[in-house]
Amino acid sequence: MGGLQLSQKQLAQLLRMDNSNLSKYLNGRLALSDAFINSVAIGLAVDKQWLLTGQSSRQNSGAATEPADNQLAPLAHLLTGCRLTSMTGHDMEPTIASGDLLAVTPVSDTRLIFWGKIYRVQLPDFTAVKRLRRHPDPAMLILHSDNPACDDMDVPRSMVTGLQLVRHIIHVESLI
Repeated sequence: MGGLQLSQKQLAQLLRMDNSNLSKYLNGRLALSDAFINSVAIGLAVDKQWLLTGQSSRQNSGAATEPADNQLAPLAHLLTGCRLTSMTGHDMEPTIASGDLLAVTPVSDTRLIFWGKIYRVQLPDFTAVKRLRRHPDPAMLILHSDNPACDDMDVPRSMVTGLQLVRHIIHVESLI
């Protein structure tokens, strides 16, 4: 949405879907469906076969098939076992821009953390997308932003209500 400079409501209209359903996809509350993938392909004028496999099914028809800057890997490979959510804010720039899509998987045991990897961390008052760093106190976590203008946050592990590993970052500008 950020790369296209669209609000969520505008993207929902472009994809011809209800804004509340788009919100559920973006927040990972709905698993990706064939209907959603069709909506993305039609709404963003890209070939569905390319979205799923990275290969276009169209043969020089003159119609839009895939972005000229093909940095997006096939969705089927990227999103297997993942939920899709969107990034808001600028804490992780330049790695993740506001509006980029994140393919995340839940972490059931918060003792098993890949230090330095990016996670979606749910806390009682907000959700943050940050790199997790080891804190000298094992009862704490350091939430680190890639944006140098943002400070690290020390958070008690006991405050974490949910943790999702960011498996893939889908830059919206790559879909244009």
